[in-house]
Amino acid sequence: MDGLSIAASLVEVRHGIEGGLLRSVHEPIPGTFVFGVYAGQTRRLLLSPREARFHLTARSLDNPATPSAFVMQLRKHLVGGRVTALSQMPWERVVRLTIVRVEDGGRRTVDVVAELTGTRGNLLLLGDDVVLGALRRDPRQLPGKPYVGLEAQEKLAPTRVDSTTGVEVLSAVDPAHALVRRVAGLGLPTARDLFEREVRTAEELQRGLAALVAWTSQPEPHVVRSDRRATFYPVSGGEAHATFAAALDETLPVSELATDWNAEPHRVPIQQALAKRERTIRSLESWLHDADAADDIRRKADLAMLHAAEIGRGAVRLVAHDPARRAWAEVELDPALDGRENARRLYKRAKKLDRGRPGVMARLDRVRAEASRLRAALDGGADADVADLLPQARPARVAPAAGPRRVQIEGYTVLIGRSARENDAVLRGAAPHDIWLHALGVAGAHVLIRLGEHVEVPASVLGEAARLAARHSRADRRGKVAVTYTEARNVRKPKGGAPGLAIVTRGSTLTVDL
Repeated sequence: MDGLSIAASLVEVRHGIEGGLLRSVHEPIPGTFVFGVYAGQTRRLLLSPREARFHLTARSLDNPATPSAFVMQLRKHLVGGRVTALSQMPWERVVRLTIVRVEDGGRRTVDVVAELTGTRGNLLLLGDDVVLGALRRDPRQLPGKPYVGLEAQEKLAPTRVDSTTGVEVLSAVDPAHALVRRVAGLGLPTARDLFEREVRTAEELQRGLAALVAWTSQPEPHVVRSDRRATFYPVSGGEAHATFAAALDETLPVSELATDWNAEPHRVPIQQALAKRERTIRSLESWLHDADAADDIRRKADLAMLHAAEIGRGAVRLVAHDPARRAWAEVELDPALDGRENARRLYKRAKKLDRGRPGVMARLDRVRAEASRLRAALDGGADADVADLLPQARPARVAPAAGPRRVQIEGYTVLIGRSARENDAVLRGAAPHDIWLHALGVAGAHVLIRLGEHVEVPASVLGEAARLAARHSRADRRGKVAVTYTEARNVRKPKGGAPGLAIVTRGSTLTVDL
């Protein structure tokens, strides 16, 4: 859910539970919470920071027999309290529930803050704006310390987009991505749906955004089954639903419907494969959301370069006027770097994000297509052809061929020991006149040139075998390496010696350059 979707859901949630008595807190799936609130009738509020979900639910999910420590803490501070207010950080994916509870004859106010930001999402319990507990440990939100809210993004509100911004967005290579980068509350699916309405001018874009904002107050929910997503506005190919909550319920990820898995065992592999792809989709979408900041990073790099002469090592922040936006901006700096180095670091980061975006988008399209096939298989039964998408049994591990490695050099067989025991095998199987080689003074492989029917070893073969001995040793490869070579009859293993140990009674040295 993006910021606009959360705003639309908040309308229904506020109408359903505001003023109600909070009676229960459960965590049916790790990281997904359900609050039971009585307000004339019992309603359930589903909160999942990592799934970026916030809506009323009619789903019945099994609860674990033993609640987590955080659930117990939530129950201690919330159960019996009254939900007095619900609010959203303007167009952002942050929601706050305020609960007032009577304790020892007095009234105490606590807040639950849901940062619905996907993989880095969190649920926090606050008392007097001090962190009492959290779903996920975060150095920014330590228990006993004041709550530090997420920093507002430098984006325009959907109602504040002017014609200049509209022209810039429409002239971009990918207008949907450009709109997400410039306007708060919009996710990529919502932006794409907007441009499917044939938005061609800045005025049409402004009217489209105004319509989206209006739908957050009076949702017209639809479900797009092909993408398994819910919208708070009419969408082409979507099915209308009575409430946004019902539409969101229908699109809950399979990973959250674990109660159905045991009913039909043949569906479990399909559901597991789908859950994996849904997690991948969320991860890729999160990466693209971060990558949308590339333009802002590049703009900050421009500012750092513009003021490079004023930035010395040790500076942690640059506050400067941004002529492009005609506003003051802050740039976080690495104190170990000077101005130019900080600018280059930011340019490099922006370039990396830009370079990675096409590959991530291509992979996202592929995974979405696979997820659609798996959903079709679940709807159509176990006979659907998705075998290529299901987890495959790992092939039995094939043990490597026993014995030293063998290579051919100009018709000569050369053996290379890859372990201490293989080094012993090389020496044990050598004929008296075979040539044995080893890097001088360092640990390494025993290398053996078999003479076979040959009378002598050419210098080219000896040199190549010496290079093999040098490469398969701990010698420094940046320079020249000395290699000892001799007939195998001049090498012996001492009785009771450790594996790989050998004594050379007579030998010569050859130097190779790697």
